[in-house]
Amino acid sequence: MPTEFKLKGGKRLQMALDPSRFKATSRKWLRLAAARNGKLGEQRMRATIKEGGFEKNADLTTAIKGSAKPLVDKSSSLFQAITSKVVGDTTTFVGIPSKDSFYRVAVAIHDGVTIPVTDKMRGLFYMLWRASVGDPVTLEGRAKDLFARYQGWLPLKASTKAIVLPKREFVKKTFQDSELHAMARKNWQDAINAALKEQARG
Repeated sequence: MPTEFKLKGGKRLQMALDPSRFKATSRKWLRLAAARNGKLGEQRMRATIKEGGFEKNADLTTAIKGSAKPLVDKSSSLFQAITSKVVGDTTTFVGIPSKDSFYRVAVAIHDGVTIPVTDKMRGLFYMLWRASVGDPVTLEGRAKDLFARYQGWLPLKASTKAIVLPKREFVKKTFQDSELHAMARKNWQDAINAALKEQARG
């Protein structure tokens, strides 16, 4: 007559749950998942930008950028600046690093910005307008470059005290994506399972 119950595979279960070994094993798999989730985040952020749905560009902005699509220009500066980095076993940074030369521009794009009109800015618009109506004005540097991109310049009105760029929250929109959350969660779960299996085999 049987006198005890014995769990089949109990030894392997004990090995899998051994805390002295599990930390190192899990760290390896979790960091792989973190890197994978970083790449997923990069892809989703670029897709968010491509999909649009943000406030449209002003005509002048479209002409200067060479693209009517918000956040997209010919040089793909924003796309190229997006990156990811594993910063911990269960943490990954996705976005534009603060040390990147494009960071301040990206923050202004995301959060919106109000740029006060200075006398120099007012003078620049005035010179570009003069050139656009055929006055013999010699343009150099940035003014020459802007004039080559756009011909419908007008002087700024006296009442114009600031130029306002609207919010285009591409980072916030990316991380509100439920599909991205689900894929990341699966990667973490798969990592834990892989770590347990490796321990059990040990």
